[in-house]
Amino acid sequence: MAFKSNICIHRLLALIAVGVMSGAAGIGNHAFAGTGSTSSLYTYDNPNGESHFAVALIAAKLNASNGIARNHVVLFDTSASQVGEHRTQAFAVMKAYLASLPKDHRVCVMSIDVNANRLIKQFVSPHDQAVKTALSKLAKRIPLGATNMRAGLSAALNAVDNSQPATICYIGDGMSTANLIGTDEMRELLGKLRSRRIAVHSYAVGPNTDLQLLGILAHHTGGVITFDGADQESENSTLVGQKLARAAVSPVFYPTNIQCQPTAQLLPSHAVLPMRTDRATIYLGKGKPAAGFRVVASGKVGQTEQSLSWNINKQDVHKESAFLRFAWQRAAKDDGLNIAYAGLDLFKKAKRTFNNQIDQLVESSEQAVANHQFNRAEQIAATVGNIDPGNYR
Repeated sequence: MAFKSNICIHRLLALIAVGVMSGAAGIGNHAFAGTGSTSSLYTYDNPNGESHFAVALIAAKLNASNGIARNHVVLFDTSASQVGEHRTQAFAVMKAYLASLPKDHRVCVMSIDVNANRLIKQFVSPHDQAVKTALSKLAKRIPLGATNMRAGLSAALNAVDNSQPATICYIGDGMSTANLIGTDEMRELLGKLRSRRIAVHSYAVGPNTDLQLLGILAHHTGGVITFDGADQESENSTLVGQKLARAAVSPVFYPTNIQCQPTAQLLPSHAVLPMRTDRATIYLGKGKPAAGFRVVASGKVGQTEQSLSWNINKQDVHKESAFLRFAWQRAAKDDGLNIAYAGLDLFKKAKRTFNNQIDQLVESSEQAVANHQFNRAEQIAATVGNIDPGNYR
């Protein structure tokens, strides 16, 4: 992760946590995929009696228009890791993103490595000559140093004012090694972004990508995240740029209140998450909901008050693995701050990685038995039992 955590957990759990949300080139671009339903419920019943769930909600019936002009800050990563094909792809996506924004919107381009460098003095049309000049400067800039996401996000926040709706679009790997963001700082930063209704969108590209940090930013601010990957669509820079532009101009629902019936404990509990029409917003929960579970959220879209509700039907309930228990335990350490599931695809990717890690541990235990390393086999089995109490393999 690229922000510091004050949480100390078992080393193995930490390794799994990193594996769950780490990324590299080759990850498919699925962040904009549809789900066929506006709500889904994933449940897990622990053999010890506890139950956990995740509820995924899409604001499909949002009564809002895409016609509101916005200011957009582009943070283009120029750190040393952004070289070769990764830099070429990132640059092409940024150009397509800017070209796809409406003419009445305004943009500001910044480079970000150890520091953030503003390349356009004021917000201008995406098709203004100042943008072309900024891109020319970026093309000549040699990638050096590390990435300081704190400096970049702070510079972006300082660049926009409250008189115009705004977004931030980061293009890079998200590996903020120059200045890690502390837990309290992250909570404060996300609070500022939510209160000012600034969604942070990202295109993750590089030899290694920090989907944990970028996922947190998108999940908690109402942004979207898409990735550099091996599938045909993600390699098409024009399509990726267009998708980011659509996300940047799409309305975001900012609820001030969320309730579920029957009542259940949700994470995060300290904040109500923004909601979108093009991806699911995911809450982790503790309790045993089932078909008939109802969620109601009320708040604003722009200046208009709105209330949305979701009724979970039987076909929308899915049995899940101990991943939900693990995700809850990890998220509860900081009241959901580290939840990075900005859409169902990141959620499912995290689950697959978790299940693969469990399978590898089971195989290691079986191999230890075959090698007559019975103490080691028992230790591994105990670890698996602690993480996944229902695993009897």
